[in-house]
Amino acid sequence: MSCVCDENSFAASCINLTFQSNTDNEFIAVISDADEKAIDITGDTITLTVTSSLGGVVVFTHSNAAGGHEDPTKGQTRFSVSRADLVAASSTATTTWVYEIRRIVGGAGDQHVHIWGRFIVEPT
Repeated sequence: MSCVCDENSFAASCINLTFQSNTDNEFIAVISDADEKAIDITGDTITLTVTSSLGGVVVFTHSNAAGGHEDPTKGQTRFSVSRADLVAASSTATTTWVYEIRRIVGGAGDQHVHIWGRFIVEPT
């Protein structure tokens, strides 16, 4: 699987994210089905995992369990990415990692990757 998102990407859920190093960041992820309709994630756990490369070393991970979502009936969950999460990024050049956002049904059931792509950190 390639980790390049462009107009020819085979996965509709391929989205590149860009952040500034040495800053605190937040974003809302919307978990959707193959028809891009939001999924009710009320009882689910949603994880964000950032790795150095596909199959590489985990840089950081965050998890939102049931009760911790922004608007679960609309598939929305909020992730905070702190400057501490980005400390391994270069202070002088762009760092490119990869990420995935995974839904764990019911907190312990079936698992599905819904969003993935490049996780880009620009130096400040």
